[in-house]
Amino acid sequence: MVSSFALTSSRASETSSDALQVSYFDDVARSVVRYEPIHKSALRTFQRLYFGPATRHSSDEFADWLFERNPHRDPDGPSLWLCIRDGVVVGQQATIPVILKVHNAERRAAWLIDWMIHPQWRMRGVALALLSASAEHHELMLGLGLEDVAYKTVHRAGWTDVGRLSLFVRPLDAGACARALNRSGFIGKLVPRALLGGSARVIRRVAAAITGITAEPIAAFDERVDEIWDKAGGDHAVLVKRDYVSVRWRYDDGPFRGLYQRYYFKRGGETVGYAVLRFAKWRGQPVGRVVDYLVERRWAAPVLATIIDELNAKGAIAALFEQWHPGSERVLRLLGCMRTRPSHRFMFKLHGVDAPLAHALAQANSWFLMPGDSDFDNVLVES
Repeated sequence: MVSSFALTSSRASETSSDALQVSYFDDVARSVVRYEPIHKSALRTFQRLYFGPATRHSSDEFADWLFERNPHRDPDGPSLWLCIRDGVVVGQQATIPVILKVHNAERRAAWLIDWMIHPQWRMRGVALALLSASAEHHELMLGLGLEDVAYKTVHRAGWTDVGRLSLFVRPLDAGACARALNRSGFIGKLVPRALLGGSARVIRRVAAAITGITAEPIAAFDERVDEIWDKAGGDHAVLVKRDYVSVRWRYDDGPFRGLYQRYYFKRGGETVGYAVLRFAKWRGQPVGRVVDYLVERRWAAPVLATIIDELNAKGAIAALFEQWHPGSERVLRLLGCMRTRPSHRFMFKLHGVDAPLAHALAQANSWFLMPGDSDFDNVLVES
């Protein structure tokens, strides 16, 4: 039999322990602040140590573009939160504010990016405190490419897991693709590059002959993007806004603008779509990544055929489509693409109670996502 004194003592001990835990997490939460210029020196020290001295995170040019020139930036200040203990930055988390089109309405949202915690402060509440602080400033947060540790944290914080993007590969040099994919039995060993590349050209020419679609390489985007957005944006229930000011900022204004190859697609005198391509190393092989595109659904097949052949002409061993575009798999397969594996996770967190919006966002088939929607193309490119 346990005495009433023992029970009372045990309960008091548990209450005291709970109070200490609450007090600790409150203390951690109070140490999270929004970035201000006075934090720059301490922040750069942290970033050089844990991201690397030559990475984009330690660059003033990158920070100015990301936090100051974004046309959808938060008017209350930079979308960057720091955890500071005894004058030292021990964690950071940033977001990219965007406008999300949900059916016929527009919503402010933000991509979760650049979440880093000092090793000695991991599993001590810092990550959750940073996440909570940034979530208070955004009605809707989005996450793309979340790794396992980050996934566990956001899952505990009530984020909705929508699923994983798909990676489609269109081989253009079959032998090199077999080596990159580690598939010794890959059929490409029997197919010379001339045949694969030739098929890409033939498909493009046939598509152009039937539809009249042609590609126009451009140095930078212009107001024609607004025409594309007006015509093609409505083909998708949920997608990040791709008007001129958004696209120009993302691809033409930033420190990585020289890495992108931009195209308009035309039919007669009408501009019907655009694409952004980027060359990169994938498992040691040169590939062409399709960072972004937008086109009316009815012209998707000839535009994608043209993209594949443009990458073929520039020497890529494969065209990589890492995306969420329900309904496109049939077109990609007809163009010779293989769905190699599920790719990275996509999640969201809606602040507050809005059942219709939550339902719309949770419908996987409603979304159109590309690497350029967040900073996905920077994260996954091998140097």
